[in-house]
Amino acid sequence: MELCEGEDLSTILERGALSIDEARSIAGQIASGLEEAHEKGIIHRDLKPANIKVSSEGKVKLLDFGLARTFDDGNSSTEVSAETMTAPLWTTPCL
Repeated sequence: MELCEGEDLSTILERGALSIDEARSIAGQIASGLEEAHEKGIIHRDLKPANIKVSSEGKVKLLDFGLARTFDDGNSSTEVSAETMTAPLWTTPCL
C-alpha cells in the first residue's frame, strides 16, 4: 500500500472553514480524481473527508476504494477486483 503523507480533509475541516481558494482547489482536484476513476469504470462509493488526503503542498489524493464498484454500461456493476483497486487512478503524486 502506498504511504500518503499529509492530513485527511476531516482533520483540516475541524480547524475551521477553508478559504474560497483552498476549497476551490481541493474540490477541483477531487472532481478530477473522480472523473479519472469514472473514465476507468470505477465508482468510489465511500467518498468522505476522512478518505481525502491533502499534502502540505495542497495536492489531493483520494483514498479507500474498498467499497468501490466497477461499471460497464451504467446498468450493471460488479465488485472491483484487487487488480483494479491497486492500479493508479491518476498521475498526481502522493507527497
